[in-house]
Amino acid sequence: MPAAHVETARMHHELARGPLKRGAACLKCRKYKLKCDGVKPTCSTCARRVRHADEPCEYESGPRKSRTQSLNDKIKILERDIQLLESSKSSKEPESPPRSESPPPITDDYGARLPKIRQTDPHGYVKSLYRNTSHGLPKFLRKEILPDCVRNHLLTIFLSRRGQCTLQFHVKRFLDSLELPPEQGPHPALLNAMYLIACHFSTSRTLSGCETLFLSRVQKHLAQALAHSDRLFDFILAAGLLSRYYSFKGRLLEAHSTGVTVTRFALGCGLHKIKTREWKKVAQESEKTRTQGRALLIPQPKDSVELGERINAFWMLYINDRIISIGTGLPNAISDDDIETVWPAPMEAFESHTASDTEAGTIRSLYTPAFRASTACLESLEALRAMGVALVDRASWVSTHADYG
Repeated sequence: MPAAHVETARMHHELARGPLKRGAACLKCRKYKLKCDGVKPTCSTCARRVRHADEPCEYESGPRKSRTQSLNDKIKILERDIQLLESSKSSKEPESPPRSESPPPITDDYGARLPKIRQTDPHGYVKSLYRNTSHGLPKFLRKEILPDCVRNHLLTIFLSRRGQCTLQFHVKRFLDSLELPPEQGPHPALLNAMYLIACHFSTSRTLSGCETLFLSRVQKHLAQALAHSDRLFDFILAAGLLSRYYSFKGRLLEAHSTGVTVTRFALGCGLHKIKTREWKKVAQESEKTRTQGRALLIPQPKDSVELGERINAFWMLYINDRIISIGTGLPNAISDDDIETVWPAPMEAFESHTASDTEAGTIRSLYTPAFRASTACLESLEALRAMGVALVDRASWVSTHADYG
């Protein structure tokens, strides 16, 4: 029969049959959303498109599937494809070699040279952290006190990333304190907070899986430190790191709640009223406080280094608080008007007794007409960062509360 007669017959068939019922089109026309006449074995659309016009069309047999069933079928197909890909990958790499951690960084985020930490690993604990295993957490990680090699490895990771936590302290003095008896060294809350941050940044899947473990330990030891008033300056640092960890994870409400709590506790300890960087002036004030018999939540700094750690700890809390508030719109823990603490400075300056008070003063002077960029240029990068965060926070507040009417 001539092709013209076949086409005419198809048209008569379509007109006589009326509109095609939903779901009665062939699968190929449905896939490409083409008009189909439902003619069997080959519809007219496919007859024009397919190279072999006599190739039969496929039609869905049985009742039409619901949208949910169709989506479930697609999910099963995708899951099957994923399994095939994973099985083929594992067959090509039956025994992947252990992943080794890159050598410890020479410098941290501040560009400061890190003291060398002992990295002996006689039992291969650290190496085992980078093997692709699925046997759960190693037993040595479940112990409250970690093996020295694992502890040192985690601290190396943390110290190389501490700049992202805006934390500055005397690293060598901290590492030396690890050799002290447990009750005299760093509080477990602080150590576990550092381990937690290290696990967040580590490339080891095993360590990434330890975050929940260390998070629960940080929370437990923070509660114990507060209940027993034990090493409360370590408590402040640990809680500040915990707030920062929540920020890294996008858990902003928990970050804000933890940050506000620890910042207000720091205010109770007077960290917002450190008016000088010069140790001699602080020592005179400490003697006056001692003679008056006033009780203190945290002891007065014993030297210039401890003074610098307290100043920088306050600004760590301030920067973290402002960053969270800017991002969420939640209220700040402290007003700029209540801050008397001088701007932060590098720990090296406090160690060498070269940290001195400058014209930049405190955050209050930042908003006075007399403050100039030339004044700020005399400050350290740490101080400039704090100033920048303060200005962004003030600009955010003005833009939110300004009356444009």
